[in-house]
Formats: sequence, C-alpha cells, structure tokens
Amino acid sequence: MHGLFLVQVSALNQSVIERTSLKYCFLIGSSTEAQVITEFAHLPFRSNSVDCTVLHHVLDYSDNPHQCLRDAANITVPNGFLVLVCFNPLSIWGVLRLLRLVPSPSPVSLLLPGRLLDWLAFLGFRVETVTTSQVLPPIIVRYFPRLSRFVDRLCKKIGLPLGMAQVIVARKLVAGRTPIRPQWGRISSKGGSVIAPATRDMPASR
Repeated sequence: MHGLFLVQVSALNQSVIERTSLKYCFLIGSSTEAQVITEFAHLPFRSNSVDCTVLHHVLDYSDNPHQCLRDAANITVPNGFLVLVCFNPLSIWGVLRLLRLVPSPSPVSLLLPGRLLDWLAFLGFRVETVTTSQVLPPIIVRYFPRLSRFVDRLCKKIGLPLGMAQVIVARKLVAGRTPIRPQWGRISSKGGSVIAPATRDMPASR
C-alpha cells in the first residue's frame, strides 16, 4: 500500500498491524491504551484523508455497525483500502455460540459475510479478498498452534470459510466524473429575446 496515513480503529484497543509501508499509523480506541479516544461512529478525521482504515472488531461490538462502517468509508481516500476484522458467524465457533454451547463475550453483533459485502458495495467499495482463520476452538489454537495452522491452510485450500475470524479487504472505487456543460435557455428582454447559458447547481461536497 502507498500513502501517508493508516488508522486502526479497535474495539479491543489493540494494534493489529505489525508492519506497514505507510508513514503515519494511529490507533483509535475507547481507553487510554489508544492514541486517540473517540466514538467509533464519529471518527475525528476529514473526508477522504486516510489511505488505509482498519476496523478491528468494531462492527462486532457496536450498537450501530452500519454507521461505523459508513464513517470509516467516508474518511478513506479514493483508491484507498478499508480492512474489516470481525467474527465469522458461519464458523464452527459461530454455530456453537448460536446453540449456546460456548461462552461468548457480550455484547457481540455477528454480521453475515454477505451482508457486509452488500454494505461495502453500497458504499462504493470493491472487495479484494475475504479470508478466514482459526477454524479450531481457541483452546486448541492456544495449545496446539501447528495443528491449528494446518487446519486453516487445509480449509483455505478447499475453500471452506469456517474460520472464527474473517478479514475483508476492500478498495474504494473512484466514481467517474461527468462534465457539466452549460444548458442554453431563452430569457426575455425589452429589446427582444437573447440566449443565455444556465448551469446546473452543483451539490456541495462534504
């Protein structure tokens, strides 16, 4: 990725980017562990100013996930990237949680992958990649990491999105610009009729 600014918005106040080619990196959270403390639905950045925006479990722990996604999309520059890290409700863990067979942190709002893709398309993003990881339960991931990585690679090769965590990388499309040409209209005057240009009203940009 190229550019200057990378913003990590984490509901868990954790930095998830270890290395980046972008010059400046900021951690946004809800506690003093973060560099900036703010509401996730109202990020303190100008429109089209961030080259890469990462939402780390923000949508899972938000009462208004659509507004959080909309605000993150707004601050991302055209051709910039939006990265979503969230739980996968279609995973083995998601099914066990639905059946109340495993404890779950609260509150959690699990969003289906298809719904997230529809939201991104509506906001003008093209999805580049969708990956999942940690297919096995967390206790096995912790004590048997090699087995966990093997199962993750196997499911990825087969194409089974069963991982507990999903990562969606999307790119903001640049809308085509249509030139606004003058519309010629007839206006009256005492000396007769003359032709004068009339331009369309341009919508104010945010």
